Amino acid sequence: MRERSPLRYICTSTVATLVLAAFAVADTHTVLANDTSFAPDAIDVAPGDTIIWQYNSGYPHTVTSGIACAADGLFHGELQNGGDTFTWEVPLDASGDIPYFCEPHCKMGMDGIITVIGPTVLNVPADYPTIASAIMAATPGNVIAIAQGTYYESGLMTGVPNLTITGAIDANGSPAVTIDGQGTANILLGIGQVDSSGTTVENITFTGSIGNALWIYHYAPTIRNCTFTGIISEWGGAAIWSSDSEALIEGCRFVGNDAGDSGNILFNKSISGDNPGLLARNCSFEDNQGRAIAQIQYTTAGIQDCTFRNNTATAAISTWGSGGMVMVSDTLFCENDAAAIEGPWDDGGGNEFDDVCPVDCPGDLNGDATTGVDDLLTLLEAFEASDGGDCDGDGDTDVDDLLLLVSAWGDCA
Repeated sequence: MRERSPLRYICTSTVATLVLAAFAVADTHTVLANDTSFAPDAIDVAPGDTIIWQYNSGYPHTVTSGIACAADGLFHGELQNGGDTFTWEVPLDASGDIPYFCEPHCKMGMDGIITVIGPTVLNVPADYPTIASAIMAATPGNVIAIAQGTYYESGLMTGVPNLTITGAIDANGSPAVTIDGQGTANILLGIGQVDSSGTTVENITFTGSIGNALWIYHYAPTIRNCTFTGIISEWGGAAIWSSDSEALIEGCRFVGNDAGDSGNILFNKSISGDNPGLLARNCSFEDNQGRAIAQIQYTTAGIQDCTFRNNTATAAISTWGSGGMVMVSDTLFCENDAAAIEGPWDDGGGNEFDDVCPVDCPGDLNGDATTGVDDLLTLLEAFEASDGGDCDGDGDTDVDDLLLLVSAWGDCA
């Protein structure tokens, strides 16, 4: 398995801010434990928020989840005397009311209620028969949740801020939702016709477009865990066309797309010349064709922890003749038809340029393209002591690595 160096992406301050802004800031709520009451005894929170209970007065208390003096095991903390606190982070999947009480004083009415306020979810097709109808009905902050299946839709345009469009995933975490333009659509999904700030699109496969699968204009969406395949176009960006935007493209796959001699798979430009552009992180570009796989024009951009494999183009990444600049770090280029990078670029380190792509071999710890006894001995020596037997990339050596090694036993080629 190819070893990735630590993330070292550094570009303009605006692009760095973009990465941080992709994560919402959670709130912290404080509740006092008084003689026989919590104050306040009812609070509204959001998933990811933190609640801190603080001893204030009276005999020792507990903070115990459940109703009618019956603990349900979700959380439990003790507040024995002054200065004691108990902290609980609201799970990201929490919803509705969560009751709790103080064990010594629950029969005296010392209880409280946490109400988790989540976004309104528009389910497709359970609530809305099409993605288009859900987008039309959406209000700011809504989530459009798309059930598994293929949706033959195109020309979709977002129209409210802070909208999340999320598809179902399969057991492996891959998109189980496909939007298919059937080879006639110019745009499958557009972000930027009206206020689309804070848009997130995730877990969707885009295919069947003859223009742009995804069109981004003047906004800063997050595109996560999406696949772009079977897109055929000869203008702009066959998979993604981005202009004057600060998009974060994360964990996406671009495979088997054809942008012809005049187009690109990923196209990013700034009309004004002062926009920081997009950041593509942890993405793979494989078996694509186009003038350039990623074209950066009149702006800066970042390519971080990506793979460009077996693409046919003048270059995998190009800024040549366009006034663009790209920071590339921790990225693998292998078996591409032409140059890896064409034009000005900044080397963030950790890049590999190989004529032959390395074999993906998770259990091969000694690099001989075989998972066998030597690798097993290495893993056992490092077991629960170091990352020397780390097969799954989580930074430690444990039973998950052992199971992965055993499942990969034999030749990797």
